[in-house]
Amino acid sequence: MNKLTRLTLCIGITILALTTNAHASFSVNWQKSYDDHLYGYQQLGKWLVTNNYYTNQAVAENFAKTGYIGYESGEADPFYWAGGQKATVQIVAETTEFKNQTVLGYYYSGNPSGTTQLLSGTQNGPTSLSATNPFGFYITTPGNTWYTDRFDNSNKSAQALVYSLGTDKWLIAFEDSNSTVSSTDNDYNDMYVLVDTNNVVPEPMSLLLLGSGLAGFLGLRRKV
Repeated sequence: MNKLTRLTLCIGITILALTTNAHASFSVNWQKSYDDHLYGYQQLGKWLVTNNYYTNQAVAENFAKTGYIGYESGEADPFYWAGGQKATVQIVAETTEFKNQTVLGYYYSGNPSGTTQLLSGTQNGPTSLSATNPFGFYITTPGNTWYTDRFDNSNKSAQALVYSLGTDKWLIAFEDSNSTVSSTDNDYNDMYVLVDTNNVVPEPMSLLLLGSGLAGFLGLRRKV
């Protein structure tokens, strides 16, 4: 094995190891909503059908239960988008009891205390952001702030589910109460945020693609 191949192999293993450590599947303990006594995945399924992302309610509900980023092992977690481009953000549904007090904003990767507010109170947008670094989203309600990266949350648990709705479009479904407390309804319907990322790539996913590309390159080197 020559020096170039050994160097490439070391880089590839390092990146893939980092990617594996940063990606872990997690499950959701869905409960019936206190608002209408439906499970959160049923509510999200209805929203997806109503807004023409699906035509079949059962299929839409299955997507709600299994389609969020992090359901499968190896998917992006923690969840950030790469910086350097604009994104358009809109609150498309909100049922939280703190509706008039909830704040939505974004923060930079690794700095959850450095938040930038986008919408507050009864505002729903759309509005835009221009982030120079990898960023995630957060909501603040009286007494709590919850982030799209579950490891930035005080309970280290998922308070937001992120779904890809096709090219450049993402839906974030927030739970505004502590998801680890037994009294929480865990319906993840307290706020739905639609994000048009305009070709902004989720940061962990870009790492995964880089690792996959190196793995492919290594395979090519072995054939030469």
